[in-house]
Formats: sequence, C-alpha cells, structure tokens
Amino acid sequence: MIENLPTYFEVKIGNSKFDMMTESLITTLCHQYLNKNQNIYNFDHYEVIFISVKLELQKFINSLVEKDIKEFDILGDWIEQFQQFQQDKNQYLCKDFVVEFSDKSKWSIKLLDLLSLKYNDEEIDDDDPFVKNEKLILNWVKTLNWNDLEMYADEIQRPQPEPDYAKEFKRAKKEIISWEKTINLLDLLEASNNEEEDDQPL
Repeated sequence: MIENLPTYFEVKIGNSKFDMMTESLITTLCHQYLNKNQNIYNFDHYEVIFISVKLELQKFINSLVEKDIKEFDILGDWIEQFQQFQQDKNQYLCKDFVVEFSDKSKWSIKLLDLLSLKYNDEEIDDDDPFVKNEKLILNWVKTLNWNDLEMYADEIQRPQPEPDYAKEFKRAKKEIISWEKTINLLDLLEASNNEEEDDQPL
C-alpha cells in the first residue's frame, strides 16, 4: 500500500455518501475493473493480473489525494479516468531505442525492455529520474554490448550485406524515439498473457 494514502476515503454511490476504508475501496475497484474487462485478460493468471491492477489503482487513488479530491463515485466514469491516468503516467515508457549500423540497417528495442534490463526485471520506479532522462539512458546503453541487447531487438530496416553487429555496436548511431500512440501499461500485461497462450502446445 502507498504510504500517503488515507485510511478512509469518502465514497459516493448514487445519492449516498459514506466513508470506506481505502484498502477496501481499492479492492472493490479492482474487482469492478477486471469484471468489466473479463474478455481481455487471461484469468489463468488472475493473481498476477489482480496484483498488477491493484497496484496501479493505488497509484491512481494517490493521484486523486494529491489533487485534494476527497470523494470517489464508484458508479461514475472512474474507469475511463483510470485508463487516461495510465496513459499519461506511462507516456515516458512509450518509446523505442533505435540503433543504426554502418550498412544502414536499423534495430528497435522497446524502452520498457531496456529499463527492465537495467533494473533486473524488478518494478520500474516512476519517480526515478533516470527512467525519464534520455541522455542518461543513452549513456548507460553505451556501456553495454550488442550481445546484451540483441535478444530484445526487432530489425526494422535491413540492407545487405550485414556487418558484424557485435563489433560495430559501440560506434553505431543510437537514439530514442517516442511512440505515435501512448498505451495503458496493463495492455502490456494482456499482450504478455496472450503470448504465453500462443506458446502453449496444441
């Protein structure tokens, strides 16, 4: 639980208003959100999905507290607000790291994959200045080798003949490019679950 959250939060249902424990409110919202999106997520991974959604809802409620919003309408349009909050909060992750070699071939790596590598697959801290500073990220990438990144890379441009990427990576052109569309971080969880389903034997 985020430490800044109050113990109770004022809740509105129709014309009724009452205080509800914030932990209970978040759990209620989590079930409501997952029930509305039950056709999207693979509930074979329900515990992982529930924990992930609950954590994001904690951040969402905390953002309301920081804006001094003291009332929450459970039957209102909070899901749309939550999704917009997700998109705004995760905009910095919606970028690709692109490397170009001497043959003009280009390889793209999701910034999220780079940061996961940096933090050893642990949770990325939104408040860490590093994750939103492209210069710091590019300087860190220069300390890596192509072999560290190749498994995450998608080739987006391939001329022939190929150079020796492992030898050339250090001096290759590098940049970070923003995505055209911001995503909801929970969409990545959905995509990951779908990939696991595709990998299952027939």
